[in-house]
Amino acid sequence: MCDFRKFLAELESTDHVVKIKKPVDIKYELAAIQWRIEKDLCKVVFFENVKGYDVKVAGNLYLIPLRMGITPTIPMIEEMLSIYRSMKKPGILYPLWATNDMIIQMYKEIEELVVKGLKNPSKPKLRDDTPLTTTIKKDKINVLKVLPIPKYFKEDGGHYITTGVTIAKDPDSDFVNAGVYRIEVIDKDKLAMMVNVKRDLRSLLAKARRKNQRLEVAVAIGVRPEILIASAMSVPYGTGEFDVAGGIAEHPVDLTSGQTIQLSIPSDSEIVIEGFIDPQKEVSEGPFTEYDLLASRKTKGFLINVTAIRFRDDPIYHSLVCTSMEMVSLILPLGVTEMMNAKKFLREVTPNIKDVWMLPGVPGVGMAISIDKEHVGEPQEIIHALFAYSARLKRVIVVDDDIDIYDPFEVQWAIDTRVCYRRDVIILEATGEITDAARVGEYSVKMGIDATKKKEHPSKFERSDISQFENVNLNEILKYI
Repeated sequence: MCDFRKFLAELESTDHVVKIKKPVDIKYELAAIQWRIEKDLCKVVFFENVKGYDVKVAGNLYLIPLRMGITPTIPMIEEMLSIYRSMKKPGILYPLWATNDMIIQMYKEIEELVVKGLKNPSKPKLRDDTPLTTTIKKDKINVLKVLPIPKYFKEDGGHYITTGVTIAKDPDSDFVNAGVYRIEVIDKDKLAMMVNVKRDLRSLLAKARRKNQRLEVAVAIGVRPEILIASAMSVPYGTGEFDVAGGIAEHPVDLTSGQTIQLSIPSDSEIVIEGFIDPQKEVSEGPFTEYDLLASRKTKGFLINVTAIRFRDDPIYHSLVCTSMEMVSLILPLGVTEMMNAKKFLREVTPNIKDVWMLPGVPGVGMAISIDKEHVGEPQEIIHALFAYSARLKRVIVVDDDIDIYDPFEVQWAIDTRVCYRRDVIILEATGEITDAARVGEYSVKMGIDATKKKEHPSKFERSDISQFENVNLNEILKYI
């Protein structure tokens, strides 16, 4: 695989890049143009002239999963384009991800990619040479004057970094974590970062707080595809995302030493922000328009004190509109790994799990579980166990193994024919992600449905069979017309 700018050049060589020479403003205008080019042209956008900045901006690099470093030069699939262009409103595109065979195949390819990374981790290499040639330190730091960080929506509280890979080290071990979080610029040398519950970085911050230590961090922007993919995944705690990235790439990723922090950072990043967090302090962050096209409420975030900004010659800033197809593509590794983790967890709960698959909607928020039911209470046990396990999950549907959970219409058929709503639908409050727009207080309201067959029903919930359907040779029959 290649670094960020080589990846961009590869896409340009296959006519997938639109260059914008018109001067654009980072406040609303850049995001509007980026979104319009994604919707109408489904291409990468490259802003050559950003008002007030020498830094150029690129967006829409990961519009479909096949552009996530698996085959970065593959042409956009016409069927995919026709589906996307038919969507009536920008941002409301999640149902398409589970209703089409082509999309399911993409899911499978992403699953193969992340499994390869998880099963074949490769330790990163530390090297002295790096293209990060320029460093700004101390009183010369002014993040928003140096970097063209957009303000995407009028409802947003400020200018947000949306593709930054945040790197931190476990205070008690050599474990290094990398994850993607939304980060708001709140002062010239201060950033506010929202970290969802049950994320590894929260565990590292809790450790640092107990030790009364600050936690050094780095935010890398414009990283190579395998690093962004691994950082977006739900990797088991203790497994380093850089190791997984090396497994995806089939060779170690290169790191270099930080200048103001004792952390190693991706050596060929376009931009790196170095700093530290005092885990004892919280700061107001938000609102911010998330993947659901809603401006989420203000939250208590973590304050990053910036100690240095480093960048390459002619750096390129990676902009992502969080309600775009690019966002959905980058959520897919998270959704797929959440699904894999849930399947592994459930097989510890019961041996009767047959399969797990994502429901239409935001990847990883809804899951269908297929079981060979052993006893009447088993579906409800599965529902309660999953909601205790995952903060991200909001909808769980349990079906019998005669239902094809890859077909959302079959899952809906099971709900319509096998569910007594008063008895089989569970509504409960459980830990949810901070970004859940439907949260009530500290908890999310979640729904589980037992859509399995019930013995007492007179029809036994068996589907009628048109016994000769599969044997009909339509070409033979039409000869007689």
